[in-house]
Amino acid sequence: MVDHILQYHPAVEKLKELIPFVSEYEDASRLLSEFQSMSKEHRQALTTRLNKIAGPLPPEAYNPSRFPEIEITDHTYNPITTALEITYTLFNRALIGYAVLHAHATRFLDSSLIEAQGTCYHLAFQFTKDYTRAIQQITRLLHDVLLWELDRDGFECQCTCPSCRIRICLCSISG
Repeated sequence: MVDHILQYHPAVEKLKELIPFVSEYEDASRLLSEFQSMSKEHRQALTTRLNKIAGPLPPEAYNPSRFPEIEITDHTYNPITTALEITYTLFNRALIGYAVLHAHATRFLDSSLIEAQGTCYHLAFQFTKDYTRAIQQITRLLHDVLLWELDRDGFECQCTCPSCRIRICLCSISG
């Protein structure tokens, strides 16, 4: 059970690897740094709880090879958007994992029935809320980042609405 739960936890290492690729865009850099801190705290809390109920975790428990294979290189088109996409994918996987953890915690009596707080049940519930909030933040930021990357690379708006004809693009702003 422990191994199954941990396979969905976001890789703190993967987030650390992505941060340099978003450094040009301050909001994305700040957000990924916050996400890395949040993930570290979550992993520590989950590790502590699982150690308490299941014993020491196996060394391969946090195997980074289980996470998205998408890689960012210096030649990646829109690296900031790609980094946000990878983070979004990690967090969606985490949500699935915490849904599984929630069910396991209830089944194996590590829930609110035995303790008022700190159980896997409580952790799953709180982490689900945290990662849902993080996904919302990524979704809100993605539009602005992509437009910024397109502008930076010299791509101009090609739509034919009336405002764009006078070089005031309102379409992309309303996204």
